[in-house]
Amino acid sequence: MKRLGEILTELEWVSPTGLAKALATQEVLGGRLGTCMLEVSAISEERLMAGLVRQLQVPAARIRDLVSVPSEVLRFLPESLAIESHAVPFRMLGDQLHVALLDVHDRVLLQELAERTEKQIVPHIANEARLFQALADGYGCPVSERFRQLVLQLEGQADAANGSDPSPPNEALVDGAERESVVRDIAQLAQELAGARDRDSIATLVLNYLSKRYSTCALFICRRHEFRGWRGAGPGFDARRLSSLKLSVDRPSALAHLKNGARYHAGPLTPNEAHKEIAAVWDDEVPRDALVVPARVAGRLALAIWCVPRKVGSLDAAAIEEAERLAELTGDALARLIESQREQSTDVAS
Repeated sequence: MKRLGEILTELEWVSPTGLAKALATQEVLGGRLGTCMLEVSAISEERLMAGLVRQLQVPAARIRDLVSVPSEVLRFLPESLAIESHAVPFRMLGDQLHVALLDVHDRVLLQELAERTEKQIVPHIANEARLFQALADGYGCPVSERFRQLVLQLEGQADAANGSDPSPPNEALVDGAERESVVRDIAQLAQELAGARDRDSIATLVLNYLSKRYSTCALFICRRHEFRGWRGAGPGFDARRLSSLKLSVDRPSALAHLKNGARYHAGPLTPNEAHKEIAAVWDDEVPRDALVVPARVAGRLALAIWCVPRKVGSLDAAAIEEAERLAELTGDALARLIESQREQSTDVAS
């Protein structure tokens, strides 16, 4: 595994001078190299986390993931274990518990967390200062003045970058800020998908993204003659029911609409039998609105991404554009995975 400093200098995200300053700081104060880079302003927080994702091949816990974590999620880890292991659970998705960590490849720790929570642990690398702040917020663990000051420094940099204004924003500014936020989130997702090593990792990243924006969401694998339920999220979600769901491409549905070449489906759904079977995955009725977009690999429909908005009538052009971009990134990630597996097979055969 390459060292973080080597990766960041190769990407030209940190200068040799900046790296030298960070190493000098680390020698005096200790801590993670990334923390020291942030302290001497050698790199932005966003680029640091992207570099860690590349190095460690796991997703990163975002800033908003670690702020105001729901108490019902925090309760999955006892306070003593969370503080001792420097671990913050921040999201439940099906049977998976997403946890922010400093040591994402500590197998003993991951096994202990899985046994104590009886959940599948999905590790996320975290900014050291943000993680300790989250431990303080969630479990009352004292945070050092060093990390407290660094978090304040980072928040000040973010405010300056965003041109924060204490006056109430008008509607146009709000729309612009939301647009910029989507662009940043999509860019972050692209980086995380680039490091995905298997199909399940791709599915987890996509569902994490969607679950912040939609009430329910699911992924359907497209075979030649049928759609098969794969992964999903949302209140009432039944993983077994989804995995057993198979819908022929000949049955009328929004999924079949994609198979027939549609760019997407956005809007009302007819209450036909196929849609009822899909809605039953969440023990619900056919939703008033749904957004369904295709993820294609080499021009072939590989996945159908199913999303139900939180509010009827909220599927505007921006939401559709964002979903299409997500689907494109998903298709690219699957294509890279297939190519990587093909190369490995060739190497074994030779």
